[in-house]
Amino acid sequence: MRRSITGAYNKRITLLYPNGTLNNNNEPNYSTGTTVWAAFDVKPPKGYMVQVNNLEVPQQTRWIKIRYMPGIKHDWRVRYGNEIYEIMQPPIDAGMKHRELYLELRLVI
Repeated sequence: MRRSITGAYNKRITLLYPNGTLNNNNEPNYSTGTTVWAAFDVKPPKGYMVQVNNLEVPQQTRWIKIRYMPGIKHDWRVRYGNEIYEIMQPPIDAGMKHRELYLELRLVI
């Protein structure tokens, strides 16, 4: 008997995709895609420092897992509550089984 993992997907996220237009800062505008259930921090967060206005700011990436969906790209974003995360690399389809996608996220400053 297979054990259910539905309880692991306990956070509601919204996927945002670039809609092809630019804002006043010449950055892409994002449209709301679909809302899905996700499992957060399936791998330990990784920390590093970034330069923002000549200051070093601590930053960390975190991993989430969602059920497999074709078409998600690394230039998409994820909204969780009031926070917006950018996807750091192409989604990983573990074992190429089309069951789950792993997304590495970084909080947008």
